[in-house]
Amino acid sequence: MQYARLHNVFHVSQLRKCLSDKHPLLIDNPIELEEDLSYREAPIRILDTQERKLMGRSILMLKIQWNHNGEEEPTWEMEREIQEKYPELYENSINRVLE
Repeated sequence: MQYARLHNVFHVSQLRKCLSDKHPLLIDNPIELEEDLSYREAPIRILDTQERKLMGRSILMLKIQWNHNGEEEPTWEMEREIQEKYPELYENSINRVLE
């Protein structure tokens, strides 16, 4: 309640000119949405591997590039889950990454 005495208005002097982006973001591959506005992610390739120690066990983690995120947003996933869900990706990519 420390801000209860503040007015929820601002002064015109606080406004700044909007500088538009000359190169707007264009999506060349539109995402196909489901009826509930969700979409399916599919892995494209395995970028890296890493062995992590969790609870005294050694777990192999895979750095995955997803089809809608690009190379900027890869995620670390457990090898076992990727192998079960996407066996064709695992078989095709894991040998190249481990070499």
